[in-house]
Amino acid sequence: MVLADDVLAPYTAVTDGRPAFRLPGTAAAPVPVVTHSQAAFLGRVTERVLSGRDKEDLHVLPLAQSDFTSALAAMVRAGMGVGWLPERLVAAELAAGTLQRAGDPSLTARLEIRLYRVPNDKAPARAAAVWRRAAELAADGTPGHSAAPLPPAPVSGSSTR
Repeated sequence: MVLADDVLAPYTAVTDGRPAFRLPGTAAAPVPVVTHSQAAFLGRVTERVLSGRDKEDLHVLPLAQSDFTSALAAMVRAGMGVGWLPERLVAAELAAGTLQRAGDPSLTARLEIRLYRVPNDKAPARAAAVWRRAAELAADGTPGHSAAPLPPAPVSGSSTR
């Protein structure tokens, strides 16, 4: 089931009302970037986005790499470089004007956040409760909003089956 949509896009810090960096950069002045590693899912998505570009058209200088999106977001906020981040992660900074997109729409990727499960009558009660609540939210069209609390986890040694 689809829980939410997002957009992975390149972002840069804004200083004195101006973006710190702009893509595509030039050969003489490549844009510093902070990236996800290839082992990270978002690293592979970013690589797919960039592989569709003419390498002569995009001039970047990798500065740092991490598997942790929150670490990359902190580096972008600090003005270290451009980073490909999920829009939901930086929504507050975009609204405040402290971050902005650093490139054109061809440098973005649409993401779907999905929840999968194997149908199983023997699923733990907690897993079944998570699935039911996610299905309710998806049906309401309000993923991630107004979620009612889940039932408490079973105490060690007890069962909720």
